[in-house]
Amino acid sequence: MRSICFAVVALLTACASKPEAATAGEKDPCSDFELDVERVWSAGIKAEILGHGGELQASERKAVVTKLDQLSDDWVRLRTATCRDHFHRKLIDADTYRQRVKCFDDRLDEQRKIVAIAKGNDTAGAAKLADGMAGSTNACK
Repeated sequence: MRSICFAVVALLTACASKPEAATAGEKDPCSDFELDVERVWSAGIKAEILGHGGELQASERKAVVTKLDQLSDDWVRLRTATCRDHFHRKLIDADTYRQRVKCFDDRLDEQRKIVAIAKGNDTAGAAKLADGMAGSTNACK
């Protein structure tokens, strides 16, 4: 009887420790948003942008890279928080969640355009667009 009690306690402890959204065999829907950003802004892309152009544009390229790093970090942080608000905390309904996801996807598309401009060696244009986009991800929240 004692071993049955221990088994029941172990089973209840294991069940209680699982997140609501991640049941057996399912992964957390709020993980891996970093991978979405990696497709747009990776270490390889960053190195490519830093390697373009001459010395005169080096500081401007570094500034663009810093801004894109910040945009990426904000996107992942806020996208994850929105997902958790819906799936884990149940603070937002499905329609609101879909609207916010679209907003975040639109911002990632804008970031993709900035990266393309920076790759084309127009760091001034990329910097201007990145400045205009700063804080726009917060509008999705």
